[in-house]
Amino acid sequence: MIQFLKWLWNKINVYRFFPQEPVKLPLKEVYPEPFVVDNFIAPETNAEKIVRIAKESLGKDMSPKNLAPSELSCAEGLSNLIHEVIPNFPFDVVSTIDLFNLVRKAPKYFEPILKPEPGAIIISPRIGEQAGHCGVFINSTAIVSNSSISGLMTLNYTYSIWIDKFKVEKGLHIYLYKIL
Repeated sequence: MIQFLKWLWNKINVYRFFPQEPVKLPLKEVYPEPFVVDNFIAPETNAEKIVRIAKESLGKDMSPKNLAPSELSCAEGLSNLIHEVIPNFPFDVVSTIDLFNLVRKAPKYFEPILKPEPGAIIISPRIGEQAGHCGVFINSTAIVSNSSISGLMTLNYTYSIWIDKFKVEKGLHIYLYKIL
């Protein structure tokens, strides 16, 4: 304890010989507001791009070549959306199984994830005679996909409804992929 007090006394006395006033920094001059360049817009990530493109595609036919019947053109429409974001990705993919295999084998562009997020791809590939489906999340719950009724891209599922319909009712697997 005595050693501590001697140490403290020496520290205090050092400041007696070198008196210093607390430095008052002019914070606004030293640390200005964040630097902003006029008209600069940060580039979109691929996830942001696909969300934007998916929203723009609402009510549109994203499979205009009709390679698959309108009620089965979800993979064709989604592959065309992905192709707009990643030009190297094939377009006009007709089957959910083929789309799933392409996404799964492209770790440069897609990463498997466990929870939905904006821009994530959701695929429930066909199993036997049970038709699959695919879409893209525009937020953490809402999914845009091809409507089997109209053949147009619509905001027609939430994640919980997707699970009920494709996993519980149809017995399909659900795969989520983050677009890189």
